[in-house]
Amino acid sequence: MTPNEREVEARELALVCAKEWEWVCPHPEQAVCRRHADLGSDNCGACNRESTPEAVHIALAALTRAEARGQAEGLREAAEIATLRLAVEKAKEALWGAKWHIGRFSSASDLASLQIAAINEALAALESRPNTEPENMNLHTNPQPDATALIRPNPHVSVFKTTGRDSLVVRAGTIFAGHTFAHDTSVPLHLNAADEPGYVPGADYVVNCDCGALSVARLIGIPDGGTLLGGFHYAPGGNAPARAGGDDVPAINPFSLWDVAFRPACPDPRGMTLVTTSAGRFWCDIYLTGVNHLADGTSKFGATIADGDDRPRDAKGKPAKRFDFATAQAVMAAHGKGLLSLEEFFAAAFGVTERTAAERDPKTTGLDAPRTSRFGLMQATGGLWVWGHDGDPDQPRGAFIGGSWFNVGYAGSRCADVGYWDAVSVENLGARGRSDCL
Repeated sequence: MTPNEREVEARELALVCAKEWEWVCPHPEQAVCRRHADLGSDNCGACNRESTPEAVHIALAALTRAEARGQAEGLREAAEIATLRLAVEKAKEALWGAKWHIGRFSSASDLASLQIAAINEALAALESRPNTEPENMNLHTNPQPDATALIRPNPHVSVFKTTGRDSLVVRAGTIFAGHTFAHDTSVPLHLNAADEPGYVPGADYVVNCDCGALSVARLIGIPDGGTLLGGFHYAPGGNAPARAGGDDVPAINPFSLWDVAFRPACPDPRGMTLVTTSAGRFWCDIYLTGVNHLADGTSKFGATIADGDDRPRDAKGKPAKRFDFATAQAVMAAHGKGLLSLEEFFAAAFGVTERTAAERDPKTTGLDAPRTSRFGLMQATGGLWVWGHDGDPDQPRGAFIGGSWFNVGYAGSRCADVGYWDAVSVENLGARGRSDCL
C-alpha cells in the first residue's frame, strides 16, 4: 500500500470514527473525533468548533480501528500515517493514544509525562513484529460466520423464535448454507458435560447448523465459525410483562435472539437484547458493565460491577484512575459500543417497578426481578446510577440515569440527572453499553 493509498483509507476511517462519536463537522477536511481533541488544537473556522489537527485524528482513527479488530498491521500503518503527516512528536502522541485505547486509560497529563525513550522503544517493538498479532479479546482464530449464507424469511426479525421458556425454533423458510428449513424446526436443548439437557441461568448460547443438523453450545468468547447460525441469552428471570418488573423463573430472553445477519453491530453479541422504540431499534447490554470487561465483555451475569470504587481494569489488570464519563465512553468504545442516550434508556428500562430501589449496593450483576424491564434489562433501575448522555447530536453531555439504591421513592425508567460534571466518579455510578444493529 502506497503512502497516498494509506492516506485515502485513513481519511475514510476518520469519518467513520467521527460518526461513531456522534459528530461530523459539515466540512470533511475538518472531520474530528471529539474524544481525541485533547491531543491537539486547531480551529475549524467554518463551524467555530475546537478540532483535533486532521493528521492526528486520522492516525488515531486508524489506531482505534486497529485496537477494535486486533490487527498489528493496522497499528503499524497508523504509525506510518502519523509519521508522514505530522512532526515526530505528534506521531509519538498518536502511538501512546493507541495504547490508551487498548486499556491503560491514561489521562492527558500522563501522556505528557511519558519519556521519549520509552515511546521510541514501543515504536521499535511494533515495527519489529511484521507478522504477529497483539493480545486482544476480540481476536478470531476460526472461520468467520458468513451472513451471505443465510436467507431469512422475514428481514425484520431473527430466524429464531421462542416457543417456551427454554425452547425455540428456526423459522420456516430459513435457508442457511444451502439447507432449507421447510417447517418451524425445533432447536435441541443444550447438553452439559454429563449429557444432561438444559441451560444455565445467565449464560449465552450459540446455535450451529452443519448440513442442516442443529446443535447448541454454550458461548464463552466472541462467536465465530463457519457453521454459526446465531444465538441467545438464557436469563435468570423473565422479562416484565407490564410495569411491575419481571419474575425469578429462568427463561430465554425472546429479545436476545440473534443470527449472523440480524445482530448487534459490535463484535460481541453476548448478553445483549434488542430494544425497539418509535425512533428505531438498537441493542442494549442486559447487565451492568463489570470490572473485567476486557475478558468477559461488557455484559456478564455474576460479574463484579464497575463503579467509582471498583473501577474497570485494563489489559494488565490495573484499574482506571476514575470511572467518569470519559472513561465510561472509552470502555464502551473498546468493544465497539456506546453509552445510552436519555431517550434510549427510557425505552430500554420501561416495565420496571417505578419509584423503587434495591435495598443495598448490588455489587455484582444479576437478577433483581422488580427492576427487570420489558426487554429484559437486569438491574435496569434502582441499583446503580448509569452513565449515559443527554442525546445532543453535537456535544453530548454526560447524564446519570436510572437511580441507585440510595434513591428509594424516585428511581425508575424516567429518572435522570444531567446536572453533574462529567468528571464525577462515585460508588453508586456504573455503566451499561449499547450497539447499533448490524
